[in-house]
Amino acid sequence: MLLLGCHRVRANHKICRPARLVAALACGLALPATAAAGDPGPGEAVADLFSGTSVLIEHSGSIGHGNDLSPQASRVFAQTFSFDLAMNPSDIVVAGATLSIVREVTPTDTTFDDEALLGDLGLYGLVSLPVAGGDSSPMSWSVGAAVGLPTSKASKAATLLVELAPSLSIGVEAPLLDGLAFNYGITPTVRLHRYTTVSNLVGVPCSPATGCTLGRTFDTGARNTPFQLVHDFGLSLSLWDSRLSVSTGLQLAYSRLYKLSDSPRYSEETLANPGNGGGSPTILSTAFTVDLGMQVHEGVAVSVGIWTPGSLRDDGDGYYNPLGNRYTQLYVDLVLTPVDGVAALVKQHRASRAEGTAE
Repeated sequence: MLLLGCHRVRANHKICRPARLVAALACGLALPATAAAGDPGPGEAVADLFSGTSVLIEHSGSIGHGNDLSPQASRVFAQTFSFDLAMNPSDIVVAGATLSIVREVTPTDTTFDDEALLGDLGLYGLVSLPVAGGDSSPMSWSVGAAVGLPTSKASKAATLLVELAPSLSIGVEAPLLDGLAFNYGITPTVRLHRYTTVSNLVGVPCSPATGCTLGRTFDTGARNTPFQLVHDFGLSLSLWDSRLSVSTGLQLAYSRLYKLSDSPRYSEETLANPGNGGGSPTILSTAFTVDLGMQVHEGVAVSVGIWTPGSLRDDGDGYYNPLGNRYTQLYVDLVLTPVDGVAALVKQHRASRAEGTAE
């Protein structure tokens, strides 16, 4: 996806706050348009600081259920609205916060029909590290850290206290068309819970933009995930002056559940039986993505793709097909980056004024 607004606001008045912020930033960017060409002005500093701030509007739905006997568990159609406030205090540091709303219109186990659910609040930071050769090097790497705060109903049901996720990513780009890039990232995630068991037992898959994490999406049994190790592999090709991109990605997640409590009455084999709500203490989950994206304007991008999660079956016997199964989803994304869009318009206006003055 163009944006993984790393699985949402209960009341409409809360949605207006980011909108007002974006409007204020846009006004601040438009003010320096009357300044002389070459005069940076305060608005450009604001544009650089908040470059990358985005709003995501997504529609997604499952397409692979086929002859599914449990449509309520696998047929999903959802609308997602996600806001990402990005800040760039320097050329190598990016920080920000994300918050989303997801509204599922298919039958769910939510409190109300068509309920708009607030997601978890995410705080993140990323630092690009120096490489030999500087900007001319085909390689890049960075370290980051993210914190997840339990503002969603799902996390509250799982008694999540906090989620901590350091990360390391490495990228290599080859000069094919406008760039062929391979990326690898590794993220160990620690989750602290008040209790080892979870209250919502039905795993509902969703697209990455909604902030879903594989460990909590596909937990079998009633135990929470205290530790997860995720490997991300991505391959993307840019063309048409970098306006068009084709990408694919594979995510592998190794999740460790809380141990079962010792029982003087039942053996470990009985407690671990999936039919008794037990199951394996470890889970291997996958997610496969194919995406076609287009940059319509500096501030507008659209993409369409499929996302397929895969994991152990509910009975613990075998795996779902990782490339296409009953949980495969088709998504359509509209990503707005208003700060970048307004900044581009201001630069175009200045350039046209400078040409007119020169003539």
